[in-house]
Amino acid sequence: MKTRKLIQVGACALVCVGGSLHAAAPFVFTKATAYPVAAGKRAVQEGPVSNLCWGAASANLDIRGDVTFRGGFFTGERQTRQKGYPTTLIVRAGATARIEGRPVQTPGVDFRQTEPGTVRLAASGNQYRDWYVQHGTLVCEGANVLNPDRGLVLWGQAPGTVDIKGFSQNVGELRATDVTCDPATRIVNSGTNGVLVAKRYLRSGREMPPGWYGACVVVPQHDGRFPSRPEASAYPVYRASSDIRVVHPRDGLGNFLAKCRAGKPVTVAYFGGSITQMKGWRDLTTRWLGATYPQAKITEVAAAIGGTGSDLGAFRLAKDVLTKNPDLVFVEFAVNDGDKPPRDIWRQMEGIVRQIWKHDPQTDIVFCYTVAGGIFDTYAKGAYNRSASAMEQVAAHYGIPSISLGVPAVELYKKGGLVVSRGFFATAVPKQDPDFDRKVKELMANDRRVLFANDGVHPRPEGHALYLEAVKQAFAAMDGSKPVDHAPRLATPFVPDNWEAAKAISVTADILKGDWTPDPERPGTFVARRPGASLKFSFAGSVLRLRMCYQPDGGILSAKIDGKPVADVVGFDKYSTYVRGGSVTLYDGADGIHEVELTLTDREPDRTILSRQFKDPKKELAAPKYHGTVFRVSQLLVIGDLLGTRTLTVSPDGLSPQQALETIRAAKKGGDTSAWTVEVKPGRYTLREPLTFTPDDSGTAAAPVVWRGAGEASEISGGAPLVGWRDTGRGWFEADAPTGADGNPVWFEMLWVNGRRAANAPYPKGEDWLVPGACAQEILAKDAKGKATRTRESLTVADETLRKLLDATPAAEHPYVHVRVNQKWNATKRPLVGWQEGRLITEGTQVWNWSQKWNAEAIYRVGNLRGAFTEPGEWFYDWTGRKVLYRPRPGERPDSICAVAPLSKLSRLVVVKGEPDRGRYVDHIRFENLAFTASDATPVEGGKGPLTFYPGQAARAFDALLDATGARNFALTGCFVRHTGNIGIRLRDGCFSNRVARCVFEDLGAGGVWFGADAVRLAKDEKYPVARREIFGYHPRANAFNVLEDCVIRDGGRYNAMGTGVVIGHASDCRVEHCEISDFYYSGVSVGWQWAYLPTAAMRNLVRFNRIYDLGKGVLSDMGGVYTLGTAFGTRVTDNVIYNVSSRTYGGWGLYADEGSEGIVFARNLVYNTHDGGFHQHYGAGNTVQNNIFAWNEQNGVIRTIRANVFNVRSSLNVVANIVLTDRGDLASAGVRGVEGVWANNLWFDPNGEAKLDGLTWEDWRACGKEVNGRYADPKFVDARNFDFRLKPDSPAFALGFKPFDYTRAGVRARR
Repeated sequence: MKTRKLIQVGACALVCVGGSLHAAAPFVFTKATAYPVAAGKRAVQEGPVSNLCWGAASANLDIRGDVTFRGGFFTGERQTRQKGYPTTLIVRAGATARIEGRPVQTPGVDFRQTEPGTVRLAASGNQYRDWYVQHGTLVCEGANVLNPDRGLVLWGQAPGTVDIKGFSQNVGELRATDVTCDPATRIVNSGTNGVLVAKRYLRSGREMPPGWYGACVVVPQHDGRFPSRPEASAYPVYRASSDIRVVHPRDGLGNFLAKCRAGKPVTVAYFGGSITQMKGWRDLTTRWLGATYPQAKITEVAAAIGGTGSDLGAFRLAKDVLTKNPDLVFVEFAVNDGDKPPRDIWRQMEGIVRQIWKHDPQTDIVFCYTVAGGIFDTYAKGAYNRSASAMEQVAAHYGIPSISLGVPAVELYKKGGLVVSRGFFATAVPKQDPDFDRKVKELMANDRRVLFANDGVHPRPEGHALYLEAVKQAFAAMDGSKPVDHAPRLATPFVPDNWEAAKAISVTADILKGDWTPDPERPGTFVARRPGASLKFSFAGSVLRLRMCYQPDGGILSAKIDGKPVADVVGFDKYSTYVRGGSVTLYDGADGIHEVELTLTDREPDRTILSRQFKDPKKELAAPKYHGTVFRVSQLLVIGDLLGTRTLTVSPDGLSPQQALETIRAAKKGGDTSAWTVEVKPGRYTLREPLTFTPDDSGTAAAPVVWRGAGEASEISGGAPLVGWRDTGRGWFEADAPTGADGNPVWFEMLWVNGRRAANAPYPKGEDWLVPGACAQEILAKDAKGKATRTRESLTVADETLRKLLDATPAAEHPYVHVRVNQKWNATKRPLVGWQEGRLITEGTQVWNWSQKWNAEAIYRVGNLRGAFTEPGEWFYDWTGRKVLYRPRPGERPDSICAVAPLSKLSRLVVVKGEPDRGRYVDHIRFENLAFTASDATPVEGGKGPLTFYPGQAARAFDALLDATGARNFALTGCFVRHTGNIGIRLRDGCFSNRVARCVFEDLGAGGVWFGADAVRLAKDEKYPVARREIFGYHPRANAFNVLEDCVIRDGGRYNAMGTGVVIGHASDCRVEHCEISDFYYSGVSVGWQWAYLPTAAMRNLVRFNRIYDLGKGVLSDMGGVYTLGTAFGTRVTDNVIYNVSSRTYGGWGLYADEGSEGIVFARNLVYNTHDGGFHQHYGAGNTVQNNIFAWNEQNGVIRTIRANVFNVRSSLNVVANIVLTDRGDLASAGVRGVEGVWANNLWFDPNGEAKLDGLTWEDWRACGKEVNGRYADPKFVDARNFDFRLKPDSPAFALGFKPFDYTRAGVRARR
């Protein structure tokens, strides 16, 4: 067992267990204080931190390990009086101090970091005078975590670094104390967005001019508009290239060719404009590759879109190409980029390259240069056109091969063997000639030269054949290419503002106002036809484009950026004889935050720009297709992020919950990073499939996804109403059974009528159970190893009434009668197989062990028994008659009852499906003020008849209505979870830092809340042996830091009696606090899930300030108000009120430390009215029971422990300063003297004067020496008989060191 050491630091005592700091208490540091965590170790400071220093000196906190501060920093009163001398964080090399949760609150006091370690600032709302960075790194892990009104100081001759990590920051003043403190190098941005904005910049006391300094911009009065970034030194010089050849091999295509030769499947993507989109060189190249490398399976990705260039390409690359995981990408934009300045081409083409290689550095890329019109003449003169020259500079920088597809055609053109376009022949015939078309065709037919393209751009088959010839020559030249890793090429960008961070964000209804409707012909596109329709949104970034359509009746959007008009967006151009996609730039400048408004006007564009395409322009343009103000939009193309919250509304006549989920998912896949709110209007929303959240649906801390309802009225349900009720006149109502797709009735076992669970024709009634006669087991089948795989169990029915009811039940109804048997802490449910000679017979696949075999300790009951259908509020499923019967309560009528059954057959309504093994979690999703209802029972066996479940402590085999794996920062707040067939919420593997608060869980089929991985998950670097010691590392699939608070959890085990109020299983660092947990047949709270001192990660859990009562109710045994299991160092069970715990046979304890419980503190709990005792330890070590009140138990000893030596571990228990009061049973049970540990200062009393402690009288107990300084006397409660356990002033407990505690604080702090 690990030792416990008390460390006194300032005025604060900190307890270290196994080398880990547990710091819930405040921490005070002075002039020179070391935080007590060693290098390489981790600690969490939950309590507040304050400095306390006399005189003109700073308060210094020396940090050598990794410490997370969650409780905030505060200024001590003495330091405030001493003119605010600074707080200094001395974070040593390799160490980290992370400030999250509560912020720094030291106004008037400087904060300084002076050593090479790292400070991570994640809390918002920080207040300090100035923040000094002398050494190390300050990492800003959130937007505006720096004080916007104070200074950031780069201090000294070798200052540290500030990393804004993609988050925008504002500071009042930036100061550099030395010429070496250049913010251009000391303020960095490891993210893709964000900027640090300062109102003033002082360098060595001298004010510097506004402008950009690295990732920092100085703006005297920041209004969201920044000066332009300097370019002169950052940009290369454009140079026209005259090195024209078919191929520049550079690094070649070695990766792709090696896969082809090895016969591996390869994917080839063609990315470009209409020349690549049309049937031509693309198809020819794929076929040629297939013939050249027949052993390879070649998949083609046609990702070209006509009329688009690299400007749109950089934004659509991720979806159109990278999702296909290509091995080779042909990039062809030379013609469509022809009129762009080199700077734009560099940014866009480099963005494409870097995105591809960031996705997979083994992917080969080749630039392809096509030719059109006047480009032939440029090539013929020995020079590339401008776009190809600019692209060659990017290609050369990255070693990318380039193929000049047009070289063979240009060579033929130079020799006079090629005509570029049909227009060459058209000029020989007057346009007004009535035989114009025929004469042009004759000229073409009689000319023996190759006609490259009818329009001079899009090649005819002969032109595409020439492009293929260039491809063949290029591949021949690169045949000897070797495989190469392209990742090192990414180290140095070609231009600093390339479009690597380009992303496309789908337009969604929340930013659209007015006449916008989904375009049925173009998924993801919205169309408006009436003026006044608008788009309004905010974005932060440097580039904003709109993806839209050009079309014959296209309209005009007026555009405003930050309230100022900018150029109109026109949905019509010189090619708009049909609808085609395109994009237009709205903003291209410095990083900033901007408001954007686009409004459809009543103006029409000038259509006459199409005149040259028509013989009779006036007649053609008079057609209706060329009149209108129609506009289509689909995506926002940004380098940056959209800002603000986007809202969807779920309503009975609008979006369904599933449609809302899919809308957000589509937007996020399109690059959206906004916060989302889903407003769920009142109504019942019956699911047909679970709402399944994946990592792609995640929000962020700054932009969460929130589902918000109107309370109980906003109901997400697996249930649907049964309709068509009619009064039979025989005392019950009747409805037709719902029919499934197979034509059979849909089986269900729960029915809620007018909000109450109806009893399913049970016998016996109410909470009564029967005791079986003889029980027997028969093995029906075994596997190849002789292990039983199917058994038959039977029990003899002694109850005469039940025998008569079963005798009267037709054999055809037997399969639909269910039998429930409870044995010790186990419960079983099976269908009735037969009724023979007074014996109930069931069958199943699970073979009982010693604790599960039915015997005289068991109790049982039956359900859905026709003859037991006798009382109001009961129902019966007549499967054979295809009817559902219900006996009404007083006042209920067939036309007024609402009877709901789990007809969706969903045990899980909400599924969170993260991928913790891959580091992909579902983050920052919140549910607020919603109701979740009518989940079905967890299917084990059955389906068309009664379901089966088997023994499993705490119903561990059951899933939950809300079932999560890989959830982080998930929250359920103010919600109602009720009418379930299973557990309410279950957080499984990989669930970290989730919160359930102010919720009501009631009418539960099994348990309420379960925190815990599905197995023991220990970090891979955890050193062995791992048994019986504290575990600190966290496996990706571990479960930790989850919180349940201020919840009501009641009325559980209604389908499976093993359900437990709250389970903290394979989980650590979790909290259950201020909850009210009641009315369960098994334990209230269960902590830990490992027997016999075996390895476990269930450490440092807190169960405190809960009110736990009305448990067991004589149905199950071996339970506790709070039940613990296994090694659990750092776990504390404190300040709870536990009462009314009643077991079937044994084990109705208030606090129950079961097998191997170790390292747990039970303190300041009030426990009374328990069947067996206040505290029981089966066997365990190092547990402490201190300052509790135990009163009025029935039997077996208030304090009890039974096993002294198990698995070669001596049991031990410390019992100190408790008050024990009872008038029935022993004060301490027999056997406690065989258990090691300190017993001291306890106050014992039996009003009957019959003190019994381990079988001894009080005098003998004192004489045996087991306890030090104990006392037998009336504790003098105010009124213990009426459960007022306040102490009178003259209580003898005070002299023994007992500390009174306010037990009224237990329970929910803010009740509904």
